[in-house]
Amino acid sequence: MTHDEYRQYTYRIIDHIALALKLTPEAGSGSVEPNLSKLFFISNKHQVTALVAAALNKSGSLDEDFKEAYAKAIRKSLLFDREIATISASLEKAEIRYMPLKGILLKKLYPQVGMREMSDIDILFDRTAAEKVRDIMVSRGYTIKQYGKTNHDVYQKAPFFTFEMHRDLFDDIYDPQVWRYFSEKTYLKSNAGYLCEMSVEDMYIYLLGHIYQHYINAGIGIRPLIDIYLYLKKYDSVMDRCYIEEELQRLGITEFSQMIENLSQKLWTPRSLTQKESEELDYFIFSGLFGNRRQFIHNKVNNAVGGPNGLTKLGYIRSRLKTSERKVQNSPFYSRHPRLAPLMKLTRPIKGVFTRRKEIMKELKELKNAKTKNKS
Repeated sequence: MTHDEYRQYTYRIIDHIALALKLTPEAGSGSVEPNLSKLFFISNKHQVTALVAAALNKSGSLDEDFKEAYAKAIRKSLLFDREIATISASLEKAEIRYMPLKGILLKKLYPQVGMREMSDIDILFDRTAAEKVRDIMVSRGYTIKQYGKTNHDVYQKAPFFTFEMHRDLFDDIYDPQVWRYFSEKTYLKSNAGYLCEMSVEDMYIYLLGHIYQHYINAGIGIRPLIDIYLYLKKYDSVMDRCYIEEELQRLGITEFSQMIENLSQKLWTPRSLTQKESEELDYFIFSGLFGNRRQFIHNKVNNAVGGPNGLTKLGYIRSRLKTSERKVQNSPFYSRHPRLAPLMKLTRPIKGVFTRRKEIMKELKELKNAKTKNKS
């Protein structure tokens, strides 16, 4: 599939989503899709298959792949609802404050069950209760996939349940300013019971911060633009915009947020965008749902090199060879033998040549082509 073809099929997907959300009743109707397999492939990339299936069903062109995907999305949504109710009851019984995040809340903005697909459930909890939460999840039949290594612990159970239990909303390794802002906030407070929730303003700021974190790292797909559109449609008239603007300025993402809001409103007419807006949308289109490795490497290098506070190319290489405290803690061997941690500086590059050679070559190529600005 060519670059232009991929874009045009994504535009068709946006047409179908508009129909499914009843934004433009005529969009996507009365026309036959030339290649449903390509439409299905790209829809999966952005995890909007159920939305597209709902529209295709209206036009009578739903094939077996889309039909099966839509049925699975509905079933998954209903089973996730039941599972989170059980986990929530266990957290409350253990007197642990908690707050559901992202998909489990955003899916309520969509007109039908299953339209907002989810791959996992995110819950913020009182970090002092991490061991209690672990015991609860294990007692429910979950396997520990990650514990104590990042800002969230990961638990999985068949057939498809994945819970990301957040000690903190963000990890400090991606964007320190975003991490610092949210780590200074106290969200786990409630007047009754142990279930907590953010204000509509703070939830919006959190959503923008979450999108921004993905955007500057590996990229992010078109679904967040749909989430933002539906969130603003429901809450914009009651939100305190002055508060939001002040907080976004503190976060340093005011310009980014303006771009997101603008695209979310204009998304539904992609062929009428300005050249700049089309280029902005392209970034989302070609990133896929949670970005891709190529985009991650490109952003990692170019965000670090250049600018008044940026690194030189040699400085970037030095920074990549440094051994962080987190890498030591996450290593089964070096966490037990911290005095040997300096050896990681020697072994990591050598190991990388054998295990990540192609990735390293891509990173070096990006570094070679990176533009270094004069420091002021």
